[in-house]
Amino acid sequence: MHKRLLVVDDDPGMRVLMHLLLSKSDYQIVAEGEDGEQAVTLYAQLQPDCVLLDLMMPRVDGLTALRLIMQAYPHAQVIVCSGKRNGDTVREAYAAGARDFITKPFGRAELQRALERTDSGATAVA
Repeated sequence: MHKRLLVVDDDPGMRVLMHLLLSKSDYQIVAEGEDGEQAVTLYAQLQPDCVLLDLMMPRVDGLTALRLIMQAYPHAQVIVCSGKRNGDTVREAYAAGARDFITKPFGRAELQRALERTDSGATAVA
């Protein structure tokens, strides 16, 4: 059975890359969004198994979207995928409820490990 994923990133190329990295895996992208507002709406509609969420997006940023999703759905599984990685950003993402944080650019193996950690219920250490 495929795990259902929501991918939210304002970069269309990154969304295409996610499809490529997840081909031939146990994960299926069921929806895509391009800003945090869409992340919150799509999560409420679909309640996927996991969300791959960018931080730097227009209208509503990923950190705000993460907080809103976690407030409404405390058991949501969200992996933050961002090109911006500093101690404060990572700490804020984990404090808001992120299960993992992977830094762009990343490959299939790194994405797979983050998804497996999330599936197991583990939270990565910042």
